[in-house]
Amino acid sequence: MAAALFGSPREKGDGTGSNAIAAEYAKLAAFTDQKGFGKRGKTTVGIIGALSSYGYVPLWHTLFTTLGYSVTMPHLDRLNAFTAQADATITSENLCAPAKSAHARVLEMIDRGIDALFAPKYQPTSMCAVLCNYSEVIKNNIPAVIEGKVGLIAPSLVDVKLRNFYDEPEKF
Repeated sequence: MAAALFGSPREKGDGTGSNAIAAEYAKLAAFTDQKGFGKRGKTTVGIIGALSSYGYVPLWHTLFTTLGYSVTMPHLDRLNAFTAQADATITSENLCAPAKSAHARVLEMIDRGIDALFAPKYQPTSMCAVLCNYSEVIKNNIPAVIEGKVGLIAPSLVDVKLRNFYDEPEKF
């Protein structure tokens, strides 16, 4: 199962060595907007797919679609249109470029009409402390969230490497 999601470290592709970044992008590209079903299908949840949630896209996308919710993922080809607006929501000039990209992703999905944004908090481990609680930044700086036009789903979670779910399922 792990090899299906993460690929085998022995895969060489065209014989010149594997391109891990291209393989990762290809796998994540499979997780796109999906229309839900039943009553829950009327609610659209946006998954940022950036910062600390990037590696969890398969998990969150599968969870929400299995529960019947409609899911929206950022359309990366539209992000440039939201760059200036995103920069205006950044509280610090020295905030990292991935955070600026995350704001553009959030604004792009809001523009397409999401009902709620999923941005979990993680207990600080090896990740940047800002990223672990980035939902607080979103809550306090994205106008549609501040005004209550878009809900914010921000559960507190323990960061776990997804590969461990497959390599050591008895621990979970």
